[in-house]
Amino acid sequence: MEPWVLPINARAIGEVTEIFPFFTSASGSPTDNDLQDIPLSIRLSGFFPRQLVMVTAEMVTRDHFRWRSAAMFVVGADGEVDVGTTAPVGGFYSGVSPMGLIWSMERIGRPESEAPTTSVRLPVTVTFRAEARNGERAEASVIRALVGPGVTSKPLAEDGLLGVWYLPPGDGPHPAVIVLGGSEGGLPGRSAAPLLASHGYATLALAYFGLPGLPRGLVNIPLEYFGRAIAHVRATIAPRNDFVAVHGGSRGGELALLVASLSADIRAVVAVVPSGVVSGAIGPSEFGDSRPRGAWTLGGSPYPACGKTIAMTIRGSLRSHGARHDSGRTDQGAGPHGLGSR
Repeated sequence: MEPWVLPINARAIGEVTEIFPFFTSASGSPTDNDLQDIPLSIRLSGFFPRQLVMVTAEMVTRDHFRWRSAAMFVVGADGEVDVGTTAPVGGFYSGVSPMGLIWSMERIGRPESEAPTTSVRLPVTVTFRAEARNGERAEASVIRALVGPGVTSKPLAEDGLLGVWYLPPGDGPHPAVIVLGGSEGGLPGRSAAPLLASHGYATLALAYFGLPGLPRGLVNIPLEYFGRAIAHVRATIAPRNDFVAVHGGSRGGELALLVASLSADIRAVVAVVPSGVVSGAIGPSEFGDSRPRGAWTLGGSPYPACGKTIAMTIRGSLRSHGARHDSGRTDQGAGPHGLGSR
């Protein structure tokens, strides 16, 4: 898929360039090329040569926070700057990075509204502004969407599982991904689930605490819950080539690694900023739960958390439960404390 080219032409002070980004739909509804993981090609032209120009990017996200980044560039002899091939001389990031203005954004202050977070189906507008030393200015905006055309969603509340399915268009079969949130609890609201579905994956955003019917805190969460989720995905979706992956960020990344190590049914794992070890509990225990507090349990007992002997403890525990380790998979994933197997 070709990157989205975003031309920004300089005009006199007070004038704003009209921009018609490639591949956007006339109706304003998101298209495949509006998805927020499609690379942008940001170019400036028409500026006076060899002067400094500040380029900023700004957006208000669905949870009403404003985010902003900035980078200073030197205009070329041809009056142009190609952000994708030019390193800034100052600003929020360094080195050549075509998407640096996006990933280097920082959150500014408090939410601008107390209203609930808007639907993931509503796109976010990113506004780019350029201002040169001599006062030349330009502005352009692009739509960035989480949900592509044809993606459907439906709640899951069965087998003791709570979550939301995001399903790609077409009859399938599709490969499947289970997306796990982190210590915020509840449904993975800012998750990759709708974006993955937009790229053809049947995706389950799975809650595991912080909702009615689930534990109140990230305390003694039974890992068998995720074994049930894997079995449900395989039975419900019948994934293409039996492909089931697990994706998580932060504590969800820790959990993704843990689930993948304990289940022979997981074909791939994506862990975003995870812990390299098992961390402790967060939040209140369930009423009447007198067990030692841990984040996870296996076979009813708290799973070992980090300590001086954490590496040895986890390695030994995983082997005793028939999990995959450095030498490859075992055939014991359906043992008494496994998460299930084929």
